[in-house]
Amino acid sequence: MTAPPKLRLRTNAKINLFLRIASLRTDGYHELESVFHGISLFDSLEVELTDEPGLDVAFDAGPNYGTVLPTTDENSLTQTFGVLRDMGLEVEGARAVVFKSIPVGSGLGGGSANAAGLILGLNEMMDWGMSRGDLHDIAERVGSDVPYFISGGTMLALSRGEELQRLPMLKGMTFVLGMSHRPLLTRDVYAAFDELKPEVAPNSAPLIHALGAGDVVEVASLLYNDLERAALVLRPELGAAKAAMVEAGALGSGVSGSGPTVFGIAADRSSAASIAARIEDAFDRVEVVETAEACVEIVEGTQPSGL
Repeated sequence: MTAPPKLRLRTNAKINLFLRIASLRTDGYHELESVFHGISLFDSLEVELTDEPGLDVAFDAGPNYGTVLPTTDENSLTQTFGVLRDMGLEVEGARAVVFKSIPVGSGLGGGSANAAGLILGLNEMMDWGMSRGDLHDIAERVGSDVPYFISGGTMLALSRGEELQRLPMLKGMTFVLGMSHRPLLTRDVYAAFDELKPEVAPNSAPLIHALGAGDVVEVASLLYNDLERAALVLRPELGAAKAAMVEAGALGSGVSGSGPTVFGIAADRSSAASIAARIEDAFDRVEVVETAEACVEIVEGTQPSGL
């Protein structure tokens, strides 16, 4: 196969419908149990092979993005390229251009989605022919949640987040995202969490059952995130933001990942538009999004076989 000179991809965000943090491991990571769910908020990623060694990275965003962009020397794409080269995978050079829509430090996994996009894109362009398992192994070297973005959909994530089990997907779910222009760093939220008194967390089984039953109302009532308490310590205003989401008509509301993004589950698209209009003043940016069945989609170039 002749490698296409350029690929354009959508790298979709995620929310956490459930997140329970367990014990601190000897390697410094926490054991966790989470339900990831892909959503249609996306970055646009363009990957092009070059004759220049290394990876050249550029970031851009529209006027409503509102927050910081990743730096060109420390970002998930540069880290991913280094992992690929350390593994002996042959790629002389590449250029990656990202048009950001997923905010940095938002709890939506934008950097990990970009990393997964680069892995999948180069696998296709370089004709490496890697299996899904191979791609997950590479992704795990980059970051704990990057393997999820290789697969996407709705997944139960265990261990550090890299052990994945596919769950029933409620297609057509509609969400309202309330975003902040001030990022929250994951390490800061985990540090705050470690200072909190432990609480008994629920099990993910009822939520997983509700997903299997296709019961959106029940799913919305079972949202849970252990890191929410820590995020509230750092950003107390998130409590009022969550309440505003529910008062505006959301079936349920939660903080995604380490925050500060607050999401609400809407009954339908019309309800989501109404909620978004009512909470506009409570957030720096509001978006209505839907379920995304994949977290990486090639929109121009060669579609990956078997993905």
